[in-house]
Amino acid sequence: MSNLANRFIDVVFNLSNHRYDAAITLLSTLIDRTAKDTYQIKEVGVRFRKLIDDNADFILWYSTEGALQFSSVIIGDKTIGTVFYKIIRNAEIHEAELRDIEFVTTGVLISADTIPIQINVSFIYGIFFILCYLPVNRNHVPKGIWLKYNAREISLDEIIGVGKDMALNRIRISFFGD
Repeated sequence: MSNLANRFIDVVFNLSNHRYDAAITLLSTLIDRTAKDTYQIKEVGVRFRKLIDDNADFILWYSTEGALQFSSVIIGDKTIGTVFYKIIRNAEIHEAELRDIEFVTTGVLISADTIPIQINVSFIYGIFFILCYLPVNRNHVPKGIWLKYNAREISLDEIIGVGKDMALNRIRISFFGD
């Protein structure tokens, strides 16, 4: 099994055990790699933010259980990709810690203007699903893994490499019962 496959397994383990800080660390490296493989952009920060921003509509849709759909997400004057990259990813990579972050299950998606910064757990799951559905990761996401969140389960096999629209439909059925 590849190192990337092991990272996907580690993310599932940490999400399942409510170790969201560890999951974000792993997701940050997976986002970096996925963005590198997806875009022909040399600058890490640019491609990292682009991957998140290009899929922000899915994150918002998932985080609101399908209630809201937008083409982009702006927090203050920053995109969601910029907030994630500058506040979360850079703190993890450059300081090896997430300081002043609280993981919540209701209310905000991500609040960059408060201390502690609040990150909704569904935001983390949304990012993980993006990495699973992108075709570039088709051969990196291990088969046979189930992920549970809020008493709902989905087999990652249903969304591996299928793209955003197909993943959205399959998650809608598995998680939201539509």
